[in-house]
Amino acid sequence: MKKIRFCMQHPKIHGLEEALKYLRIEQLTEEFEFIYDDVTPDYLICTEHIYFSKNYKNLYFKYKTDPIKIYFGRELYMPDFNLFDYATSFYDEIKCADRYVSLSSADDQYYDWINFKENNITTLEEARIVLKNKNGFCNFLYSNGNAHYMRDLCFYELSKYKKVDSLGKWLNNVEKQGTGYDGHKFDSIDLKNNYKFSITFENAVCSGYNTEKLLTSLQAHTVPLYFGDPNIEKYINPNCFVNCNGLTLEEIKQIVIDIDKDDYKWCKLISAPWQLAEQKNFKKNKDEEYIYFWRNIFSQNKENASRIAVGYHPNNYIKWFNNTKPIFDVNYYRRVIKRISRILKKRNSCVVIHY
Repeated sequence: MKKIRFCMQHPKIHGLEEALKYLRIEQLTEEFEFIYDDVTPDYLICTEHIYFSKNYKNLYFKYKTDPIKIYFGRELYMPDFNLFDYATSFYDEIKCADRYVSLSSADDQYYDWINFKENNITTLEEARIVLKNKNGFCNFLYSNGNAHYMRDLCFYELSKYKKVDSLGKWLNNVEKQGTGYDGHKFDSIDLKNNYKFSITFENAVCSGYNTEKLLTSLQAHTVPLYFGDPNIEKYINPNCFVNCNGLTLEEIKQIVIDIDKDDYKWCKLISAPWQLAEQKNFKKNKDEEYIYFWRNIFSQNKENASRIAVGYHPNNYIKWFNNTKPIFDVNYYRRVIKRISRILKKRNSCVVIHY
């Protein structure tokens, strides 16, 4: 059995079992002997934290073994093939020979958010029983205020019709403060369970970028108001949610009002299967392609697996990357300057700070 020495750059990954589970490649342990080695790895798996943290960026250049470099992105950053031999991320329309595959399906990647994968409400009568226990109108569960502008605008627009409860840290308007991303892994379904609707907007718009938000809303038996991935209907049955992509805020509000006033329409959405045969086949193929991608990398000799270009301009690019500041460092600096500027303005200072 071939030995695969690898390490992974992520603040929550410190060993073999954590890494394999996070990558969703546990099944490959039947074919390869994985060894977690952060001293002399043959494979270096970088995450989005290479852009956030100077320490993680420095690790990219640390290893004298010149490992095969693989990008594994769970945030929406375009893979950089100047830096990585291979990459996997949310984008589902990139073609780059054997160097890229999109992440496995959302219910696979967000396994720790999932209680059950199929709708356990299958009839209108069951949906009516669920409806009787719904006391809230609509929820909005977010901790990150830096998102696509449509997310907050939808919150404000629907609030003109009825109060929308913001349960997270962002725009919180209920007595209990939100627990944040890690906390919502465990409480999001329970928090949403009391509501008829959920504002389920991604923080960015991109083909393939669909996360845990829609899944947790479905599991809570609310009607998701979804915005984000333009191809979301490849993944989820369009008959169980409201696809807000391409709609105006007024159109979204009117659809919600119509469903809110018609119990039959609401129950119809709630009792619909989350995936039909076409979505299940799409998911199956997507997950198989993902595993094949990793198998292909590890099956090759290390010398043959290399894909990064070598030469004058590629080398200059890597040197440039080495000298750049991480994104969060730059953003932190800007936030500090803005905060100081606000304080000075409150004091009626005439000092102007440039940044």
